[in-house]
Amino acid sequence: MGNYRVVLIVVIAIGLVTFVSAQAASGPTITSQELDRVYTAIKQNNWKLAEKEVLPLIERPSHAQRYLVARLRYIYLFSLGIQLESKTLRYVDLKKKLPILEKRLIVQPWHPVNANADPCFNQICADKDKPSVLVTAQANNKATQIYSFEYFDMGSPIDISSFKGQNARLGGILEKIEINENLSKAEQANSGVTWFFRFSVKDGFIDYER
Repeated sequence: MGNYRVVLIVVIAIGLVTFVSAQAASGPTITSQELDRVYTAIKQNNWKLAEKEVLPLIERPSHAQRYLVARLRYIYLFSLGIQLESKTLRYVDLKKKLPILEKRLIVQPWHPVNANADPCFNQICADKDKPSVLVTAQANNKATQIYSFEYFDMGSPIDISSFKGQNARLGGILEKIEINENLSKAEQANSGVTWFFRFSVKDGFIDYER
């Protein structure tokens, strides 16, 4: 898992700096200092602190920085998954933390594109049954713990076969978050589960790294 977290930290850091630089001219309400605190918490592997630093930023309305906020929403969700894995967050408390994300714009970090990956861990893949849907399964580096299954509906069929190996990110409106129904039982039995979230996104888009 350590390797995956290191990669994620680098991806998050690059993405956040890029967003701040690109949107500075629009009068940003989220500062680089605030993002530095988020990055520091992630670098320290302190996901409870990362959640605490991100929460006020995603509660702050900012049309000029909507894509930055969308990235921060994803970090917020990922921080909850890590806390579930480490058992520092309880199922009953998790349910109270998710409504702030529903029906809001969300944007992933960068992932390699691989149309034919099976299983699709930490990559962007095509859904075999739905040509308009792209999928990602966020997992640790050994794929022994899955944080989320993510389904992005692009609205019409999309062919990503020519972009194999290229980095991209998916975004859209987070329509529904489903919590693994076995999570509370596993918590009571002090045992693990194989996945935490499944969420679906509408009005999806894909942005290729340039």
